[in-house]
Amino acid sequence: NSMHRQVSVIAAAASIDVQAQIRDDFAQGEKLREKVESLGGFGAVASDPTKMTAAREFLKASDELLLSSVENVRDAVRAEAEKNRAAMEAMERRASERMDALRAQSEAQAKVLQDQVAQLTSMMAAVLGQRTGAAAETAGVTLDFGREDGGLGGGGPAAATPPEPESSAPEPESSHPEPHPETPDPAPSPRPRVATRDEADAVADAVYSGANVRDIMSKMDLYEDEAERRRVVSESALEYEEIGDLVDNDDLHLLTDACAKELGVTDSFIGIIDSKRQTYVSHSKFDVDTGEARAHGDGVYCANVGTVCKHVVKRGDAMQTNGPNHASLTGMPNFTDPEYEAIVNHADHAQGAILGDTFAQFAEYVDENSDKPDDARIETEYDRRGEAHPHGAEKVPTVGGMRSLADTFLGYDHIHYTGVPIKLQGQTVATFCAIDRERERHDVDVEKVKLYAARAQAMLEKRAAEKKLARLGVPAVLPEAAAPTVAAVA
Repeated sequence: NSMHRQVSVIAAAASIDVQAQIRDDFAQGEKLREKVESLGGFGAVASDPTKMTAAREFLKASDELLLSSVENVRDAVRAEAEKNRAAMEAMERRASERMDALRAQSEAQAKVLQDQVAQLTSMMAAVLGQRTGAAAETAGVTLDFGREDGGLGGGGPAAATPPEPESSAPEPESSHPEPHPETPDPAPSPRPRVATRDEADAVADAVYSGANVRDIMSKMDLYEDEAERRRVVSESALEYEEIGDLVDNDDLHLLTDACAKELGVTDSFIGIIDSKRQTYVSHSKFDVDTGEARAHGDGVYCANVGTVCKHVVKRGDAMQTNGPNHASLTGMPNFTDPEYEAIVNHADHAQGAILGDTFAQFAEYVDENSDKPDDARIETEYDRRGEAHPHGAEKVPTVGGMRSLADTFLGYDHIHYTGVPIKLQGQTVATFCAIDRERERHDVDVEKVKLYAARAQAMLEKRAAEKKLARLGVPAVLPEAAAPTVAAVA
């Protein structure tokens, strides 16, 4: 009984405590409700931090703790949302920048592709036209694709015989002796007859063949990834207008002089290759009899399509070959002089104009009867436009330089060529070459030429970095802290 009574007393006490707690919770809840209503309702309190603070005075400790926890969660969610928003904005900016870069790259590629298509079509048409004319001449006919028959020479009606001149009264005899009769002029060669339509079609079919087209393309300077190569050329300040500091450069002269002497070749040069031309910034000629090497031809250029080095750019690796002349080097085909003339006269492309300049300069200055001294400056495209030469007056190509370039490639029965690419950012922007214009060679060590090319590459890389820093406004490195020059390395 005593135990039962104690349990009953505990139960009664617990019931009284629970009732009291319920009463207190109810009273606290009523006060909170009245306060919230006085502040404008739950919506107004939730949206106003000041009203929320006033209402919190009526919360009990557990509710206050719960509310703080909720607010902490809300703040964390907001912080995470802000972080995600910032990340998304950064991602969108990067995506936009990537898209802008891709768009610029795509536009550059499209521009280069358009230029290559224009070059291909205009030069292809010029060379095919020349070859068509040559094939017709070999066949002894002329072509007129607008005619269905051979005309007068192809079985048409005979030409009318011109009327005999009217007779006139005989002239009185002269007392002077008659002069010895002059040797009559040789009869003019008969004009080739006009080809029949079938003959003309046969000539065209033979010339406009897949093999002929492939042969012409093999002789053109059409490079893979040309847009990227041109970007590197531009970024490295190697466009023609920007390479004045490389023309007649002492460090480069040391390299080409040393290469010519060590390998015993007649010529060694470094050629910078931009989008249209190859400029011989350092060209050393070596006299194998006297052992003398001198710098010649600096600053002279030729259109890329007219160079041998275009094949090194295509391959992206060293090449060696021999042949009777520059147009007949084994494995490195080039156009014939008549085909180059057709490109100059008929191809509507910037390289055709540059090639025409070179041919005109050859014709004007290389002839042995030319009275121009070696140190005279050649007329350039800038002179014709009335503009200052971008390399400066003291570095305008000279007549002697043009003669030196012609002497390297023209008028020999045998020639040897070794060419090594000079690359920046993996793209060929120049070549280092060793040439023997007097004999075929099979003993030129290409690995030694590669070493000279590597030294020139180191110089161009250092120069490109300095040019980039200058564009960014970064001060130049102090001389005592600068990297060793190519001359020091050599």
